[in-house]
Amino acid sequence: MKDLVMDVKSVFRRRKKDFLAPHVIILTMVSVVIVCANAYVMYAGDTYPYTDQGFKLFMETQILALYPIPFVTMCLLVPGLITIPWVKRRKARQDWLYMTRLGSRRNRRDESMVAAVTSGAYALIVHVSAIIFLMMCGCPFQCLPMEEVYEDATRYFCLNQALNLMIYIIFSAPGFALFAVLIDDLCASVKHTVLIRVMGLFLGIGMYVIPCLAQVYLPRMICEIAIMPSLLMPSGMRLISELPPLMDFVGVVIFYTAVDKGLVKIQKHRQTQS
Repeated sequence: MKDLVMDVKSVFRRRKKDFLAPHVIILTMVSVVIVCANAYVMYAGDTYPYTDQGFKLFMETQILALYPIPFVTMCLLVPGLITIPWVKRRKARQDWLYMTRLGSRRNRRDESMVAAVTSGAYALIVHVSAIIFLMMCGCPFQCLPMEEVYEDATRYFCLNQALNLMIYIIFSAPGFALFAVLIDDLCASVKHTVLIRVMGLFLGIGMYVIPCLAQVYLPRMICEIAIMPSLLMPSGMRLISELPPLMDFVGVVIFYTAVDKGLVKIQKHRQTQS
């Protein structure tokens, strides 16, 4: 853990401009505005206030089948955090400068770490901003008594609604980080700039539709761990999952980690052949 912290600090010193680039700040602000506007529309249209209304409104926006706007927004904007500087360096041929100075392996590791940390921080900022916004609107976040047990998104991971919300936010950060690393490794194999810019949207929607259709031919449990919304929104596929909440998220993380490892091996194989 100490070595990982030191690596992050080292990468931050070398790539400080990538972490704090204007496009990162702008895209994060745009995402915050869109997510908060979606939450406000739900809040304004909810004519039956209740004590845990804040928990309900926030968690319900994370269910893709009910409200796809936050998911589509994040799939569309998150890759921009990574691909905009990546494309600029490719056009200016500056990526060769980094590889010459640091080596190809170290350069790819730095880029993956920038993508992971930036996207993880993005997820935390967007979710916390949405909660603060709902609080400022007067939306109550009072937990219902533990005895009033009922199954919904506010008690997906545990019965305590506040703890459930904290677990969700904590899980979403590494989920976004892994999603960003996947996009980064895919971009390294793609030459067309237009395809790079929409890679996240294709991956997010494609890995939502394909596993759902594949349930006709494959065991449902296998398809569940391949559904992308479960990575970005740990309770996003709550209505169809048959796995325990924690195992569901861990399974999705393991699946996409394996996919990313496969992409890295393919890249190395291509480099050795060329």
